[in-house]
Amino acid sequence: MDTLVGKWNVDEKNGIVISGIFRGNNFITSVKVQGTRITMIYSLQVDTPVVEVIAGTDSGILTSGKGTEDVQTVISYGVNSYQRTELHTK
Repeated sequence: MDTLVGKWNVDEKNGIVISGIFRGNNFITSVKVQGTRITMIYSLQVDTPVVEVIAGTDSGILTSGKGTEDVQTVISYGVNSYQRTELHTK
């Protein structure tokens, strides 16, 4: 964990530790679970916590570019779902 550059680890207390970064008002993590890539963005919008989850394939679905120093190879990954929720107390 390097809090000076915004790197943090989240210990789920079950043997799983997820690494993430703070950028601006966002805490961002990206993991792979059973062949699915999952990116989570946690942010505080005014007084409301917001969680966004983007999930998709772990294998590339499209490769483009020339693979040269000038034009690198780019691999696109599929996005299967997007969820956004605002957390409120009762």
